[in-house]
This record gives sequence, C-alpha cells and structure tokens, in this order.
Amino acid sequence: MPLSHADVRHIAGLARLKLSEAEVTRFAGDLTVILDYINQLSRVDTSSVPAKEGENLDVSHGRPDSAKPSLSRGEALKNAPDTDGIYIRVPKVIG
Repeated sequence: MPLSHADVRHIAGLARLKLSEAEVTRFAGDLTVILDYINQLSRVDTSSVPAKEGENLDVSHGRPDSAKPSLSRGEALKNAPDTDGIYIRVPKVIG
C-alpha cells in the first residue's frame, strides 16, 4: 500500500525534518518500497526455525577488573581551568 504525502509529512514532522514537495514525493515512493519489503519478510514461514536463545551475559570477554593506581587529586585538578581545591568548578547550567 503506497504511503500518502500526508503520511510522509507526518513522519517528517516526528523527525523534525522540513521536506520540499519533491522530497515528499520521492520519500513516499522510497518508504513504500521499504514497507512492502518488510511486509514480504513478515510473510516468510519461520515455523521450522528454532528460536534463538539469549546471549549468556555471565561471560566477560574483557580483561579482569582490578584496582590500579590512579591520579592524585592534585594531579587531576592541575589542568582544570577553575577549582576550589577539591572539585572542578563549572558554570551553572540548570536553574
């Protein structure tokens, strides 16, 4: 089923896009082709395909977590543009 120009304008509005009339026409065709393909995929019989089990999240493939020496407070604050001796000062951005 082809997408109407109103549908494309609605989708563009949700995405905060401003489209020209030529773009609306082009995207209506492009999105229709994409949706037709998705509909075609949804009609494929997958009843004989076994369900995939979830990933095993208990396995870590990274390096082991271990404590290591870090910067001292003085070293960490050394290049900060403004500090109070303990924290880095930044401009207030909320209320």
